Amino acid sequence: MESLDLRASELAERVRTEQAAGRFLGDTEIITTTMIEEQRKNGDYIQAIGAIPNAKNLRAPFKATEISVPAYVQPMGILVNTRLVKPEDEPKSWDDLNDPKWKGKILADDMRPLGSGNTMFAILQKKLGAAFNENWRNRNRFQPRPAPTMRGGWRAANTRSTSRRSSPLPPT
Repeated sequence: MESLDLRASELAERVRTEQAAGRFLGDTEIITTTMIEEQRKNGDYIQAIGAIPNAKNLRAPFKATEISVPAYVQPMGILVNTRLVKPEDEPKSWDDLNDPKWKGKILADDMRPLGSGNTMFAILQKKLGAAFNENWRNRNRFQPRPAPTMRGGWRAANTRSTSRRSSPLPPT
């Protein structure tokens, strides 16, 4: 098996391109349900997966559909560089990140393309409101960071970078 490490939007474009060219290089994709729905809306890229015996063993709230089976959970959290931040200054909640002292010091996955950064943006918007994301955007100028080199494979690239293609929060 070969694996391809791409953002959700990059993977969806790769699938679309392969379909359009009639040159199918991939057999399956692991992608978010948001992107699966986008692919269904924009073309005939998704096929029904058929019966999967162990799908009945999924725990609530996860469930299989005719086109997808949950494969992972994507937890979000705040990591702190303890060499730079004293324990008493560590953020204790997401709201703490809107303190002006964090201006220009927050790194996260890019929120513009579909993927984990965009998912985090949507969750923060839903849970903490638009004002939370607006405050973040007003405090942080977006500066894309280069993707890590793939020389040495996925594991080598990701051990050299704490956050794949990270950037200050939040571009909108």
